[in-house]
Amino acid sequence: AVVSTQSTGENMDVVRGVVVCARQAMTTTTAHQTLKSFSGDLEWSKWSEWLKKNGEVLAVVLPAFRQAVKLAIDEMVYGEAESEEEVMENLMELQRDWFVGREEDQGWSEGILAGRKHLFSLYLN
Repeated sequence: AVVSTQSTGENMDVVRGVVVCARQAMTTTTAHQTLKSFSGDLEWSKWSEWLKKNGEVLAVVLPAFRQAVKLAIDEMVYGEAESEEEVMENLMELQRDWFVGREEDQGWSEGILAGRKHLFSLYLN
């Protein structure tokens, strides 16, 4: 999970990391690379082999990256959050109310069956 039940100070460190990741993803990579990473295709990354060998890390990094991309898109559309607390609220809402991932993921089907109102995916053709 991107946001946990850690102390507020530790949560703010997580928030800062996610926000930095989101902004870097949207400004330092191409849209194509961002979409490939969102879909789980990390072949272009210098870290791809290491992440593949460390599946436990990938299981945390990929969902965090996807939420960071969703957050970055929201900030482009609605404007940047005015405070770290607002970013934290947005991240908590993403985790609580949204499925962010691929349509092929099990979570997507589970979200539909559970009546989850918010599903977000990006598709690279």
